[in-house]
Amino acid sequence: MLDNSGLHPKLLWASTPETRPGSTFRIYKKTGLENWRLIDSTISLSYTDNFITISEAIKSGHSVSYRVTGYDGVNESAPTNEAVLHDGLGENIFQKEDGFAISNVYPNPFSTVLKIKYLVPPGTTPDQYKLSLFDLLGSEIAILPNAQSSSAIHETSFHAGGLASGVYFIVMTTGKSIIAKKVILFR
Repeated sequence: MLDNSGLHPKLLWASTPETRPGSTFRIYKKTGLENWRLIDSTISLSYTDNFITISEAIKSGHSVSYRVTGYDGVNESAPTNEAVLHDGLGENIFQKEDGFAISNVYPNPFSTVLKIKYLVPPGTTPDQYKLSLFDLLGSEIAILPNAQSSSAIHETSFHAGGLASGVYFIVMTTGKSIIAKKVILFR
């Protein structure tokens, strides 16, 4: 998930019945092949990594992974599932097993019209996710139309119009995931 500015990774998690009053949550991060390192702790159920922007992470060539544990001052819980921000050459940003995916973007590179095939879990309504086009600076260039269908596989198109040649990202934002595909506009 992105923070309100749309620039920084934001992690959200839920409290469990085992969470004791006064417990904190520890946020761990690793970049590329580094070991996990503790970067912060909080009593909140969310954390925004203000030390990295989505566009910096994409351009860095390294994946960035996060996980969270609960800590009651003595014992530390098992970590949450990893949230992974892949590099720009990878397939997805924060790809999680929640049923959302961008399955195909073609043609890539494209010159005028780009077709995007994506998957959503059965029963998903268009207001539960957003498809956007971002530039390398992390600016949202366009919001793409969401399909209303009972099918899990959807397809939409993007018309480049007056956009300049360059690298862009098709980004699907859901309540739990951010998934991106790199595309190249060539004129």
